[in-house]
Amino acid sequence: MLLPAYTKIQQISQVATKPIAIASGISIDNVKQFKPYVRDFLVGTSIGYHNLILEKCIELREAIHE
Repeated sequence: MLLPAYTKIQQISQVATKPIAIASGISIDNVKQFKPYVRDFLVGTSIGYHNLILEKCIELREAIHE
């Protein structure tokens, strides 16, 4: 899985005039570090992609909204 570059997201957030979204590489393990800089997360493979795993969806939702 390709992980988002933390420093790149941080730099973009400092100059962006619109909200930022990350569309790849987000998981329960790294979502918290991006929350200060990103408004939206598009997630697939870490929660099951075509066959969503309910527990992983709930766990990630809770991490995003804490």
